[in-house]
Order: sequence, then structure tokens, then C-alpha cells
Amino acid sequence: MVVGDRKEIRTRPKVSNTSSAAESRQSGNDTPGDPMYSASRMEAEKAVPVRYGTVNALIRKYADARTGNISVSRLVDGTGLTRKSLAGTLGIDVEALHRKERVNSRVMQVRMREMLEILGRITGWAGSEVQAMAWYRAQPIPAFGGRTAESLVKCDQAGALRDYLDHMAMGGFA
Repeated sequence: MVVGDRKEIRTRPKVSNTSSAAESRQSGNDTPGDPMYSASRMEAEKAVPVRYGTVNALIRKYADARTGNISVSRLVDGTGLTRKSLAGTLGIDVEALHRKERVNSRVMQVRMREMLEILGRITGWAGSEVQAMAWYRAQPIPAFGGRTAESLVKCDQAGALRDYLDHMAMGGFA
């Protein structure tokens, strides 16, 4: 559901409290009625909307208003990266960033949008776009065998990374 310029996605449903604590211990279920049910687990079960207004804001910030394509010059200026380091981050040749037809190709635009989507999701957690970029490029993610977000996007696994970040935003565990 879209609310203004922010997008609300998946909420974790509340667990119904239909069984007694004795039944849950016998069946091995861990339910909110059980006195052994942890407070942290109860917090994780609450329905919490996840908002990604920053994702759309980053894409709008770096996109050309006329064509909708991500502008490399805006991306370079906004992130503080050089064209060479941006090319390395995207996993492409530096020369590709200097050719308009290559920059506007579908593959290049998808890769840049994936990077901006990931950065948008973590900017709030990281504190700023610069810190989010540092996380994106250098922080190993244990759930992916110690690979960084950058290496996952380069290998076309951005969807799995987005799912993981959604899971973490909802209070899931790594």
C-alpha cells in the first residue's frame, strides 16, 4: 500500500491467543499465553509497518526527471564516489559510464536502481547515505556467507538481499 511517497509493505500478523499455556507446553508450541514466552519474541510478533520512503526518494534524487533514467553524474556527485569506484561498485567497465547508450541500457539502469534500493533501505539504519554506502561496499553479511551487499548485487542476487533486509526490518533474526 502506498502512503504519500512512502510505501508500506508486509506486516507480521499478530499471533492469536487461543490455546492455554498448559496446552502449548504439551504440544511444544511457544505462544503468547505461555508464561515462558519471551518479551522479545512478543515484540517481534507485533504488526509493524515497514516504510521505505527513502528508497523512492533516492531514486527520484538521482533520476533524470525527463527520462526517468538514473543519471551517472548525479550519482557520482551525490555519493561522493569517482566514476572509477562507481564502476567497480556496479561491477562494470569504467568506459561504460562514459557512453550514453551504455549508461541508458536496461542492464545498467537495473543495476543502478538495485544499488539505490538497497542503499535506501539501509540509510535509516546507517545514519546517512555515506555510511550506507560504506556498509554496502564493506560489511560482510553472515546470512550470505560473509559476502557484501555490493557482491550480491553484482551477482544478480539483489532480490534475495532485499528479502533479507525486509526480514531484518520486520524484527527477524539474521
